Amino acid sequence: MLLAWGLDRLVGDPRWCLHPVVVMGWCIARLRRLAEAWAGESPWRLRLAGCLITLLLMGGSGGAGWALTAAAAALPPDSPWQWPVALLVVIALASALADKRRFPGLLAMFARLGEQTGNLPLMLQRAAGQLSGEVQRRAMALATVLEPLLIVGMGGMVMLIVLAVLLPIIELNTWVR
Repeated sequence: MLLAWGLDRLVGDPRWCLHPVVVMGWCIARLRRLAEAWAGESPWRLRLAGCLITLLLMGGSGGAGWALTAAAAALPPDSPWQWPVALLVVIALASALADKRRFPGLLAMFARLGEQTGNLPLMLQRAAGQLSGEVQRRAMALATVLEPLLIVGMGGMVMLIVLAVLLPIIELNTWVR
C-alpha cells in the first residue's frame, strides 16, 4: 500500500497512461446511449437502466480488482509474471489511493508496520479498532455539545406553546375589565 501511495505521489496521472476513470466514462457514455435507445420515453425503464449501469460498473470494477489480486496471489514466486502483476496491483492501489486525504495517517502507519512485520491483516484490524474508537469518541463529544443545545431548543418550543396559549387568555382578561 505504501508503494502504491509513493508511486501516486511520484508519477501522478501521466498523460501516456490511460486512467481507469476515463475508461469508465467511455463505458458509461456507451451504456447510456444503449439504455436511452432501449427505454424510449418510459421513465421507469430509464431508471431501471440507470440502476443496471451502476451495478454493472461497480461489479466490473470490483471484479477487475478481485481478479488482479487473485492472479497476483496465484502466481508462484519464481514466475516471470510475478513482477508485472505485482506492478499492476500497485498501480491499481495507487489509483484507488489517489485522493490522499481519504485515509488518516494512523492507517498508513499501521499498514507500514504490517508490511514490515508480515502481519498486515492483524495491523489493519488494529487500525480499524483505533479508528472505530476515535469515531465513537467524536460522536460522544458531539452528543455532549448537542445535548444542552437541544434542551435549550426544546425549552424555547415549550415557551412558545405556553405563550401561544396564555396570550389570548391575557388579552381576554383585559377586555373583561
